Amino acid sequence: MQVEYDILTNVIYRHRYFSNLKLECFSIHPDKSSEDVMLNNGLIFKPFKDGFVLLYEAYSNGQRRERVEILDSSITLRYYLTLTDNNFFNYTDGGMDNLVDSIYYLHNINDNRTKPSLGSLLHLDEFVSKADIYSCKSFGETFSIKPFAIIDIHLNKELLTEYSLIFKEKQTYWRYVLVSEYLKNLQQPAILGEQEIFIGPDNIQLPNKQEALYFTSNIPISLSQSPLKHFKLVENYEKGSPAYRVVMRLLPTPNPANISTISNIRNDKIYSDIFIY
Repeated sequence: MQVEYDILTNVIYRHRYFSNLKLECFSIHPDKSSEDVMLNNGLIFKPFKDGFVLLYEAYSNGQRRERVEILDSSITLRYYLTLTDNNFFNYTDGGMDNLVDSIYYLHNINDNRTKPSLGSLLHLDEFVSKADIYSCKSFGETFSIKPFAIIDIHLNKELLTEYSLIFKEKQTYWRYVLVSEYLKNLQQPAILGEQEIFIGPDNIQLPNKQEALYFTSNIPISLSQSPLKHFKLVENYEKGSPAYRVVMRLLPTPNPANISTISNIRNDKIYSDIFIY
């Protein structure tokens, strides 16, 4: 008996934080009803590291079965996406503030989306955002483990052979904190980039009561696995003059595993703290 499968559709996960754009921090499985539907319709679900593929049996009773025959079924398949990276929201601008009671709903069902250029996406805007967030209660389900997202794939004639989930990197104010006595005693210190000059230095008290100096970027900077921007620490700096001494030629970049531990009561800006000893 001839057994052959063709692609019905596949979904890939992408994130601008990663240098290769591949997002590999999800596990996914269909709900019980969808498992039964797939079994009864000759469909196979195959997850991979950065997405999943939905296949259909290309031959039935020895006869070739075309993709369009499956798409006439008006079936909706539901999948639960689970997050496996605890630091995900440290580097992701996803718009989700309430992690306990909220869930992303991602799908290809026509809901008057107004951006034809984004037709291959399962979310409303260019990136997964707060526009895709729903209350868990709105699904009328009791989750033993709350999924990160629900994905509905509606099988109709408009179904594309590939869809994407694209996440945007978080932008934060980078804050370099000079901790050691040597660094705190530099004369006229500054942090420079190709065009940027950080604001500072200012005094700050760390959670352990230690005094430190800090510099803050004047605008938010995108977090990236391979940052495009690099900065240096100098002393004897005067604005507009090239006559300064380089203390550290390449400063480290933020680690998304580290959440800011410095309290800030003046505003609600998001900071990435980099401690220099």
